[in-house]
Amino acid sequence: MKRLAYIDPLTQLPNRSFFDENLLKNLTSISKSDETLSILFIDLDSFKEINDTFGHDVGDLLLQQVAFILTSCVPESDCVVRLAGDEFIITLPLLDKEKAFKIANTILHELKR
Repeated sequence: MKRLAYIDPLTQLPNRSFFDENLLKNLTSISKSDETLSILFIDLDSFKEINDTFGHDVGDLLLQQVAFILTSCVPESDCVVRLAGDEFIITLPLLDKEKAFKIANTILHELKR
């Protein structure tokens, strides 16, 4: 039952509740060390127009495809979360700024394809 509370049913990604709970744990952990935490926020441009033009079924398929792309671009140890609607967050603990930028650029490249 707890799994259902933390999983977005459409994308099968962790949801906002999961993110909120785990962000506090991550911040507490890094505040006690020299570790880093990078957070990427992804908001899909013109998603409402896609839903309005092609319907929610197409919008849902797009969200599922975006979820797949995001999870394929980050190491398994990192976390991709669907916040709500067309908003996603990726937490990248223990990565330096350069590696986080590289992942962000890979994501941008893959989403533009």
